[in-house]
Amino acid sequence: DAGREVSAREGGHVEKERLLQDYLDGSRAQVEGLLKELGALEAAKGAAESSAVRAVKEAERLAMQVARYETGRAVEARMQEQARSSLAALTRELAEAKQRAVEGLASGRGGLVAAR
Repeated sequence: DAGREVSAREGGHVEKERLLQDYLDGSRAQVEGLLKELGALEAAKGAAESSAVRAVKEAERLAMQVARYETGRAVEARMQEQARSSLAALTRELAEAKQRAVEGLASGRGGLVAAR
């Protein structure tokens, strides 16, 4: 009877060890699965960061293009204003020269008429 009791205790102990080993194996498998998921998440994070860096660089490049375009437009507007101003000054000078020529001719004719 005592032999059976020892054998039953040993059998219970063996069963407990088997259950514990099964639990540890399951836990190990869960940890390995979680590590794989973590690796995948880290790879996705790296890809997202890389994509974000590319997006920021593209945004900076576009901002520089816009700034150059706006600067070019501002320069163009200044040049157009200078051209309008120069044209207006030349038009005034031409009108004044024309007026002087007309006055000069008129005074010259008056002198010719008086000489006759």
